[in-house]
Amino acid sequence: MKKVIGQALESAKYRLQKTLEEQKESFKRIREGRPMDAEGDAVRKIAFVQKQIGGVSIEIAKKISEYQPVEAMSLNKEKKNKAESLQGSTIDFMNIYFLDLGKAASRSIARIVFPNGSPEGTGFMVSPDLFLTNHHVINSKEDAAQFELEFNYEKDYRRTPVVNTRFRLNPEAFFVTSERDDLDFTLVAIGDKISGPLTLDDFGFLPIINTIDKHIKGIFVNCIQHPDGNYKQLVIRENHLLARTDNTLIYSSDTLPGASGSPLFNDDWEVIALHHWGEPYSAVVDQPEGLPKNGNEGIRISSIINHLNSLAPLSDQKAALLEKALNPGFREPSKIHLIKEGETLTEIQNTSASKTVNMEKKEALNTTDVQNINADGTVNITLPLIISVKLGLPQTPGITQKSIVSTIEEADELETAEEAAAFKFIPDKNYSNRKGYSRSFLGLNVDMPKLNDAQKQIAAKNNRAKVGDDLFELKYQHFSVVMNGKRKLAFFTAANIDGASVITIVRKTGEVKKGPEGRENWYDDPRIDDDLVCHDDLYLEPEMKIFQRGHLVKRTDPSWGSKSKAFKGQADTFHFSNCSPQHFQFNPIKSRWAGVEDWITNTSDDDNIRVTVFCGPVFRNTDQAIAGLKIPKEFWKVIIWNENGILRATGILADQSDLLGDLSEAIKAENLVQLPDKLPEEYHVRISHIQQLTNLDFGNISDFDTFGQQEGLGDKRKIESFQDLFPKHNL
Repeated sequence: MKKVIGQALESAKYRLQKTLEEQKESFKRIREGRPMDAEGDAVRKIAFVQKQIGGVSIEIAKKISEYQPVEAMSLNKEKKNKAESLQGSTIDFMNIYFLDLGKAASRSIARIVFPNGSPEGTGFMVSPDLFLTNHHVINSKEDAAQFELEFNYEKDYRRTPVVNTRFRLNPEAFFVTSERDDLDFTLVAIGDKISGPLTLDDFGFLPIINTIDKHIKGIFVNCIQHPDGNYKQLVIRENHLLARTDNTLIYSSDTLPGASGSPLFNDDWEVIALHHWGEPYSAVVDQPEGLPKNGNEGIRISSIINHLNSLAPLSDQKAALLEKALNPGFREPSKIHLIKEGETLTEIQNTSASKTVNMEKKEALNTTDVQNINADGTVNITLPLIISVKLGLPQTPGITQKSIVSTIEEADELETAEEAAAFKFIPDKNYSNRKGYSRSFLGLNVDMPKLNDAQKQIAAKNNRAKVGDDLFELKYQHFSVVMNGKRKLAFFTAANIDGASVITIVRKTGEVKKGPEGRENWYDDPRIDDDLVCHDDLYLEPEMKIFQRGHLVKRTDPSWGSKSKAFKGQADTFHFSNCSPQHFQFNPIKSRWAGVEDWITNTSDDDNIRVTVFCGPVFRNTDQAIAGLKIPKEFWKVIIWNENGILRATGILADQSDLLGDLSEAIKAENLVQLPDKLPEEYHVRISHIQQLTNLDFGNISDFDTFGQQEGLGDKRKIESFQDLFPKHNL
C-alpha cells in the first residue's frame, strides 16, 4: 500500500505543524459548545448556515451564526429546530436519511488492487466514467494500466463478504494527474469489466462541486475507506474539521495506510476533500494538549476542480468526459439523486442485494419482478427485506407509472385530470444544450441589456460559463436571465417569441388548489451559487403569504419550435432565477399586467410574427424588506419587433406600490385576504425612462421607441388600450 513519502510527506507535516494554533482555536470553540465560532470567514459561515436551514436571508443566517437567540427570529418551527441544532455543541440526533445517503455514497468507493488482489489504495467515482484517487497511489498511465478497481469489497449485514466486481482502468481514454504535494490527485477513466455480477452504472458516482457552503471549520466530517486495504469501513461523526489551507483541509480522524484516496464528506454526504495523509501528532510534534490523537490532511475538492478547469484544451472526447465530472447538475450521491428526482425510480433497486451472490451459498438472488408499484402508490424494492418507498402519486384508482411524464408527447396522451395532476414541468438538467437568447432572432441584431461596472460587482456568475460566453448570462430554451446576486432576483430576462411556431401544451389539471400541496414545482439552477438567488422556502415564510412566485418570462412565451423544444422552454421558466415575488392581486387581473402579457403573446401568435421581450424588476434602496428580501414595487417590459426591416420597440411599467402599501402593517394584521381591492398601475413609458430607472444600457433601442418624440408627452402615461402601445404596427 502506497504512503506519502519524500517532499510530499515533509510538506504535509509542515502544514499540520504550521496550523497547530488554528487547530487549537477550532478545538477550543468546539469544547466551548460554539463550533461555528471556529470559522473566521463570515461569508462562508453565512452561506453554510443558509444551505443547512434552507432559504433564510443573509441577515437571519448571520444572526444564527452569531448564536443570537433563535426564538426571537422570524422562522417557522422546522427552521427554528434546524437553527437550534446548528447552535448546539453537538448534533446528537440525525435524520434517518443520513444512513440512506451514506449507503448510497459508499457504493461509489472502490479498492485499488493489483491483479493478485494486493491492495494499493482507495478511490471513488466522480462521474459515470471517471475515477479519482491520489497521485501517490497512481502516478502515471503505466501505473494505471497495472491496477484494477474492486467495488463492493465489504461485508453485508450478516458479516458475510459480498461478491465484488472488478474493472480495469483506461488511462488512454482519460488521465490527468498532479504531483504537487498540496494537490496529489489522479483522475482516470474506467475501462472494461473484468469480473463480477454488477455493471458500472450500479455503483453510481459522487458529484464534485465547487461551492463555499459545503464546510466550515468546527463541523463533523465523515470518511469511507479501505484501511490497510481491508474491507470497507466508515469513520463517522466524532471527527472535526480544524484548519484550512489554500488547497488542503486538516481534520481529526482515524485512518490507516490504504485510506489514501478516500472521500471526506460533510454530514450531507457531499465530498469536501480527497484524503491523502494522516499520522499521530506525536509523529510530527509533541502531542498538543486537547487535540485529538491523529492529524489528517485532505486535498480540497474545490482546488482539484480549479486545477481541472485550468487545463490546456483537451480533445473533444476527453473534454466531454471531463465536462460530465465538472458539471454534475446535482449535489447528492447519484444513486440517491435518481430516486429523489423520481425520474427512474422504477429502475432503481439495491443492485448489491439483487444481483450479487452470497459468498457462502453461491446462489444468485432472483431479481425478476422484485419491484412493483402497489395500488397505494408505494414501490416494493427487494433487499434481503422489503422496503416501501412513496412515489408521491395521486391516490386515485387507475393512476399508473404512465402518470409521471417528462415530455410533451407523454403529456398529450394524458386522458384524465387525475393523470394530468401528476404531470410536472421538470427542466432538463443538461444545461449545455441551451442556446439562450438570440440577438439575431428578429433578423436585425438586438443585444441584451448591458450591466454597468457597479452592477457587475453584484451580479451572479454562471459557474459553468464557457470560454467566450457572457460570465453573467444563464442560458435557457429561447431565453436568458442575468441575476442580481445581492438582491437575489433577476436584473433582467431576455426572451425570443416566435408566433409562427408556437405550440400550446394542454394541461388538463383543472383549478390549482391553494396551499403548498397545490403549488407548482420550481427548481434551482446549479450553475449559480445558492446564496445568490431566492428559493422556495422564502415563499413559505408567514410574512410572504401575500406574494406569489411570479414568472418574469411568462410560462408560454418560450413554447415554440419543435414539441420537445416547446416543452423544454416552458419547463425552463420554472427556475427560481426567473421568479420574482408579486402581490397576489398583481398578476391574475386579465385587464391589467397579465392582460398586457397575454395580449403580447396572443397577438404575436395570431399574426405569426417574431417578438423579443426584455423584462425585470426596478430595484430601489427604499424597497421594503420582508423575510429578509427587499420586494420590488415596479416591473418593466420592453417589447421589440421587426416592422418591414425597421426595428420597433415599446416600454411598459407596472407599479404595485399601492397594492403593497405598508407591508409591515398588513403582515401584522394577519388578515391579508381582506386588503383593499386595489390594482397595479400600468404605464406606457419611454424606454429611456426604463433605462434611467434600472441603470441598464439598452444600446440604441430608444431610437426605435413607439412612445413618440413629441414634446410635452413626459416619460409615461397610463395605458388606455393595449393597441396604443403599438401605434404604427398591425400587431
